[in-house]
Amino acid sequence: MRRRSLRLRLTVAFGLGAAVLSLIFGTLAYVGVRHIAVTERQNHDLRQAYVNAALIRGAVIAGTPTIPALIASVDTATSSVSLLHRYDVWYAKSVPNPLLIPIGVRRLANAGVVSRQVVVEDGVPEIVIGVPIPAIHAQYYVSDNLSDLDRTLRLSFLILLLGALFTTGLGVLAGRWITKRAMAPLEVASRAATEVAGGALDTRIPEDPRNTEVAALASSFNAMVERLVERLNRDARFAGDVSHELRSPLTTLATSVEVMRHHRDTFDPDSKAAFDLLAADVHTFQVLVEDLLEIARYDAGAASTHLETLDAHELVRQCVRSAVRRHQLNDVPVHDDGAEEAYVTVDRRRFERVVTNLLDNASRYAGGATAVSVQVEGDEVVINVDDEGPGVSSEDRAHIFNRFYRGEAANARGSSRGTGLGLALVADHVTHFQGTIQLLDTPTGGSRFQVRLPRREPDEESV
Repeated sequence: MRRRSLRLRLTVAFGLGAAVLSLIFGTLAYVGVRHIAVTERQNHDLRQAYVNAALIRGAVIAGTPTIPALIASVDTATSSVSLLHRYDVWYAKSVPNPLLIPIGVRRLANAGVVSRQVVVEDGVPEIVIGVPIPAIHAQYYVSDNLSDLDRTLRLSFLILLLGALFTTGLGVLAGRWITKRAMAPLEVASRAATEVAGGALDTRIPEDPRNTEVAALASSFNAMVERLVERLNRDARFAGDVSHELRSPLTTLATSVEVMRHHRDTFDPDSKAAFDLLAADVHTFQVLVEDLLEIARYDAGAASTHLETLDAHELVRQCVRSAVRRHQLNDVPVHDDGAEEAYVTVDRRRFERVVTNLLDNASRYAGGATAVSVQVEGDEVVINVDDEGPGVSSEDRAHIFNRFYRGEAANARGSSRGTGLGLALVADHVTHFQGTIQLLDTPTGGSRFQVRLPRREPDEESV
C-alpha cells in the first residue's frame, strides 16, 4: 500500500480541522439563530393572539360590530387567519374550517388553557394558538403562516454551509502554503541525500543563517557528507595502496606458476591437484587485485576516461570477439537488425570490460552466454546478454550488483570462484556512461542482463 506524502497528510489535516471548526461554529450559530427567531416569533404571535382575543371580547360585550366583520378586521390588520368558536358556532373571515385547528389545541382551549402548536399544512409550517375567552363563553384561535421564517432559516443555513465550505477551502490553501514552507528544507535535504546516494558527493545544502533550525540541519548534513567523503577517499587510497603493493609479489607468483605449468606433466597426481588449486587461486587473486585497483581509481575519481561516440552494433561485435578470444569462452552469436543507426558515447576500454564481465559471469554460473543482441528503443540503445542457466533468485537480484556479493550459484560452484566485483564494476561503468543495467528473465527461463544507454547522433563529438 502506497503511503501518502507528509505534505498531503498535513494539508488534509488542516482542511479537516478547518471543516470541523467551521461546522461546529456554523451549527451553533444556526441553532442559536433558529432558537431565537422561532421563540421570538412564537412569543410575538402569542402576544398578538391575546390582543386579538381582548378586542373580540370587548366588541362582543359591547354588541358592535358583528363578529364576522370584527374577525375580518383583525385578520386584515395582522395578516393571519382567525377563528372564533362560541356556543358551537364557528366564525371566520370566510367559510370557517375547524379542521385546521389541532384537536389538542381545541381541547386545551375548551378547558380554559392557552396553548400553541406548530403544524405543517401542504409543506408550509404554521403556528396555531388557542386562547379561551370565558367572559363570552368562546375560544379564539389564530393560525399564522411561518413560511417567511422558514425561508429565512433556510437561507441562513445555506449561508452558513457556504461559509463552512469557504473556510474549509481556506484551511486547505493555508495548510498547503504552510506545509510547503515548512517542508521545503526537508525536501532540499531529501534531494541532496538522493544525489549523494547516487554518487554526487560534492552535493551540499546551503546554510541559511536566518533560520536557525534549517541552518543546523544543513550544517549537520554537510558535516556528515564531508566525513563520508573523507572515509571513502581513505578507504579508496587504502585499497589502491594495498592492491598496488600486492601486484609485484603476485606477478612473481604468476610467473612462477607459468614456469611450473611447463613441468606439470612430471608431477605426481597429488602434486598436480595441488598445483591446479594453486594456479586457480593465483589467477583469482590477480583478478581481485586488478578489480580492486579499478574500483579504487573509480572511487577516487582518478580513472582515466576517453569517451567516444561509436556504432553500437560494430562495437558490441568487436567486444564479444575480444572477450571470447582472450578468455577462451565459447562463441556467442550477436544479433542485431542493423537497419537503424545506433550510436553510443562510451569509453571503449571500459565498455569492453562491461561486455567481458557479463560474458564471463554467464560462463561461470550459467553454462555460458547463448546470445548477445543490440536493438534501438526510442532514444535508447538496448544491449541484452542472455543465458540459459537456472536463473537468479529474488534474494540475489536485490544485491547482485553490490561489491563483494556472491550469490547462491557462486557459493555452490567450488571450481568457478569469482571475486564478487565483476558485476559491481559493470554497474559502475554503465552508470558512468549515463546508462542503466538490470537483471531480467529470458523467455526460456534463463537470465538476461540488459544494458540501456542513451542513443547519440553519429556526428556527436567525443567528450
